[in-house]
Amino acid sequence: MLLALLACTPTETNPVWWDLDEAEQVEVALAGARIDVALSGMGIDQVSPRRFDVDELDQATLRLEQTYDGLRVVEGELIVHLDAQGEVVGMNDYLVPDIVLDTRPLVGPDEAMAAASGGEAQTHAPRQELVVLRIDGQDHVAWETQLYRLDIHSMPLVYVDAKSGEELRRIENLRTAKGTGTSNYSGTVEIKSTKVDTTFYLEDPQRQFGTYDCEGTTTGASYVTDSDKHFEQSGDEEAVDVHYAMSAAWDYYLWDLNHFGIDGSGGPGYVGSVDGGPSVISAFVNYDTNYANAFWSSGVGLFFGDGGGSYNDLTSLDIVAHEYTHGVTESFANFTYSGQSGALDESYADVLGAMAERYADGDSDDIWIMGEDVVTSGDGIRFLDDPTADGVSRSHMDDEYTGSADNGGVHLNSGILNHAFYMMSEGGQHVDYGGASVTGMGGDAAGAIAFRSLKKYMSASSDFEDARIAYLDAAQDLYGADSDEYAAVQDAFSNVGLGDAASVCSNHALTAELPRQNGVANRIYPHPQGYTTTSAGTHSYSLTGDDAADLDMFLYKWNGTFWAKVDKGNTTGTSTETISYSGDAGQYRLWIRMKDSSVTTDVEMCADWPT
Repeated sequence: MLLALLACTPTETNPVWWDLDEAEQVEVALAGARIDVALSGMGIDQVSPRRFDVDELDQATLRLEQTYDGLRVVEGELIVHLDAQGEVVGMNDYLVPDIVLDTRPLVGPDEAMAAASGGEAQTHAPRQELVVLRIDGQDHVAWETQLYRLDIHSMPLVYVDAKSGEELRRIENLRTAKGTGTSNYSGTVEIKSTKVDTTFYLEDPQRQFGTYDCEGTTTGASYVTDSDKHFEQSGDEEAVDVHYAMSAAWDYYLWDLNHFGIDGSGGPGYVGSVDGGPSVISAFVNYDTNYANAFWSSGVGLFFGDGGGSYNDLTSLDIVAHEYTHGVTESFANFTYSGQSGALDESYADVLGAMAERYADGDSDDIWIMGEDVVTSGDGIRFLDDPTADGVSRSHMDDEYTGSADNGGVHLNSGILNHAFYMMSEGGQHVDYGGASVTGMGGDAAGAIAFRSLKKYMSASSDFEDARIAYLDAAQDLYGADSDEYAAVQDAFSNVGLGDAASVCSNHALTAELPRQNGVANRIYPHPQGYTTTSAGTHSYSLTGDDAADLDMFLYKWNGTFWAKVDKGNTTGTSTETISYSGDAGQYRLWIRMKDSSVTTDVEMCADWPT
């Protein structure tokens, strides 16, 4: 069958994927991978297909898991990109090189389970697999065990050495944070339910998900029912909130991103359908008592606490969409939930969750605040437009958290990528660091780029630099490398300390040295007589010097009598400064200074102003 497929020569207007079923598509993709002998020096027998997708551009992505001696290699993956004709056009190599290992286990699965769990009972059946794991340059054959202790809000992923029985790694894998119904946060909303006999159940038959009530427990749940499909009884509000939000997230992913359900195939299901059909995506409200959190549990579903302290019910639309997105990230990259890869997991959940809220409610300032509805003070949990406003999150690589708390900063550092996304969507500069003036592309384009970067280019071990490249690759795929969207991505990432800006200098560039050699010490007027604009507009300056320099710059306007200062960039102790000033027509002049004359620095400036 494969030979027959390869013998076919598709036309330019007829992508090879169109007339093939899924199994045949995978075979064509594998054939292309085999033909391209690169594969980073690995034979095709050392990888196995994990996921295959054809996107809206008729381009295909084949994710291949690395194997060694028949065992999956943790975080080992090769992502193969193919064009519409099935030809390999690129690869992302996340392979683990040069493995040398005896994979015969001396410790059995039961012993490994006991070591991982400490003999404690689990709320759901654990999942266990013998794998190859590299830690600190050392290869191990290990039992990977996913435990479920949802009664204590925990889902540890534990690796036990299959030779010695020693615990090698432990990661907290809990990803936190037409009838009608009356909700807490969205008013009276339209929702879909399923009727069985004379009872309506909170299960959406079209989208194939259901919402259930844990009733303050951690070990069970009940159906949410009504006799007339109008879920307006006291106590239904939390379930209606989640059911409505699930439909909004489902619709955003389907209609804006062409993604069906959480895993792309309409699932994954857990609770069986009330009408006897297949299991449905499952969401649970009122999980535990006074539980101020929400989470995605792999293989089970989405859980939402009833709040406590300064939190109301954790059932707002953005929080539901956030947890929904954790399921989506698992189906593609399956990020290791620790360090930068875990922060990427949180960032994708935040930004695509925000875009789902925008899809349902339209543009507003609240889109950029996570959980503004659930915090009793009316503030928020995280702020994409100003990440440090919560007092703990980081917004720039210079401030990256590198400790062990928060699984290595998965929430704390997500703000860095969140703020880059905010700038590429809305435009402007870094809220604290300035930088390039980003021309925003809007939420539709930014969301499409973010999702494409996830589904095509991200893997379990991806870091922030991988994410920058992935966003740029996605922008190039969708809009081209010369597009405004591509430049916006480049500038936004540069502003959070990742990579260079697009460096488009429309009007004027300056290269100089301070102190000046002619003895005019530490200051310079790039345009001594100033410049005159005949129309209103934005005056943009970006100034860069060596790390040891403390540079400042000031923009002046002639008011008919003297030069009046109208804007400044003088952040203490920094060698980079920016100004973005919206001014009327008139005569302007810029002044650059360096505070310490004992330091010599090269100065580079890019300027743009109205003509």
